[in-house]
Amino acid sequence: MLQVPLAWGLKFVLRLGVGRSKRGGWRQCVSCDCDGVKVVKESKSRKRQASSTRRGRRGDTVLSTKDAARICQVALSTIVYWFDKGLIKGYKTPGGHRRIFLKDLHEFMESHGIPITGRLPDEKYRVLVVDDQRDIIEFFHRVIGGYDGRVEMASAMNGFQAGRLLTTFRPDLVFLDIVMPTLDGFEVCKLIRDDNDLRSIDIIAVTGHGSPDNVAKIVEAGASMVLRKPVRLDEVHQILDDRIGGGRSIETI
Repeated sequence: MLQVPLAWGLKFVLRLGVGRSKRGGWRQCVSCDCDGVKVVKESKSRKRQASSTRRGRRGDTVLSTKDAARICQVALSTIVYWFDKGLIKGYKTPGGHRRIFLKDLHEFMESHGIPITGRLPDEKYRVLVVDDQRDIIEFFHRVIGGYDGRVEMASAMNGFQAGRLLTTFRPDLVFLDIVMPTLDGFEVCKLIRDDNDLRSIDIIAVTGHGSPDNVAKIVEAGASMVLRKPVRLDEVHQILDDRIGGGRSIETI
């Protein structure tokens, strides 16, 4: 039987996990049937975006120039210039307000090498927790679930399940256990950094084996910081505060 390296297997999962819907937008994972993967479900009807953000006839999200500037992380005047020059597709309302379909904006960004990292109004910050210990997963669910409602969490108990969620859940931040069976955190971290579509994801390593060699190795692989087990509630909250602004916990552990 042909033996396939584990790293190749995860790369295959990463490639298969990305798909486009009929509308041209990315499919979003809201549930998962495989054992050990848990994704927090949201209601079918998401919160309406800001008043300037609506759904168009194609079902695509319609943005104001202010929303587009936030997503592209450029000045409002830059978006207006691109729009008026015809570089970004869109239309004007009877009142003269410029409107842009999110799909068209993403196509413009991809064709000009602009990273798609900006967020829509009310869009949740997504966190993926990867750990082979169920009690650690439950700890993060309690801590993040009690943060302030701006964070959505998914979890996986091995590297291959993580690969599936990296491309469907599209996390902003990954808490990644270093030591796991089959495929460890070092290899998962390296594969994320080597993938053009995933390399912008923030990775925080979590380990009970925090030797100097392990810490140096995971940082070299691409982790931004290392947490040692047992992880504390205040550490997780501080990390979320630093990334999305101060939140208020509604639950203590």
